[in-house]
Amino acid sequence: MLRTIAACSNPPNGQDTTLRLATQKQVETALTSSVKLTEDFWNIWSAQYLTSLREHHKRARPKKDTIVILVDPDQSRNTWNIGRISDIRYERQSPIREVTIELPSKRKIRRPINKVIPLEIDADNTISGQQTSHEETPKVQLSKFEVALQKSRVASVSDH
Repeated sequence: MLRTIAACSNPPNGQDTTLRLATQKQVETALTSSVKLTEDFWNIWSAQYLTSLREHHKRARPKKDTIVILVDPDQSRNTWNIGRISDIRYERQSPIREVTIELPSKRKIRRPINKVIPLEIDADNTISGQQTSHEETPKVQLSKFEVALQKSRVASVSDH
């Protein structure tokens, strides 16, 4: 079961949400807190969300034009490539073993099926059949993340 993250509300009108760090200790504490939050996020992302996506899609056959994350244990997770399945390689009487991925740079690479994680978005920019906007969605998610990060930093700095 996936862990949920509580929605962050926008700050009340007129409230200053900028973070002011006056001492070196406050800066170090804020940085340490930020690093810990990032590590926690990646642990949850990897252990729960990506695993659930992989398990969910093991039963489904990959389709052409599916957007995927390319797992690379030699790179940090925030640098994993994203791409689109451009070709599926079938073998005689066996399940799909390999796919060809087209990267944003238009370069094509081949990867085994167990090293790609399909995302819950199609190449035509739909999530569960609903049309979304590339510009709208990331901004909303990013601002909520920034507000949560600022709140945790302020709480962490004020505790010390």
